[in-house]
Amino acid sequence: MSKKSAHTKCLEKIANNPSDFGITEVRSFVIEQKLFDKRGKIIAEPDIVFFCFGEKGSEVIIIEYKGNGNGEYQERAQEQITIVATWYAKNTPYEPGRIHSKIIAGNDAIYKNKLR
Repeated sequence: MSKKSAHTKCLEKIANNPSDFGITEVRSFVIEQKLFDKRGKIIAEPDIVFFCFGEKGSEVIIIEYKGNGNGEYQERAQEQITIVATWYAKNTPYEPGRIHSKIIAGNDAIYKNKLR
């Protein structure tokens, strides 16, 4: 049996405790779902995608987790979110205004204790 990486453990903590990270009305989620283009090539693998349903209807919330949220990691996370949001807008019934995103940095004081 293989050990889980620190990254995977943090993703599981976020997915299993979404309200600790400001995400509510979760109906389901996927962790590290592979998204493919029309030719079958993987174009993205978002850390977590939450599917929520509340008073305003259905929403998708894309989460990118970075253990260190500085500089190039932050930029890469934003690039990944843009790719994923575009994929969901084109390939699912979710309208762009119903697709949201959040970058969670493990070294952010707001989240540090929640990810231990």
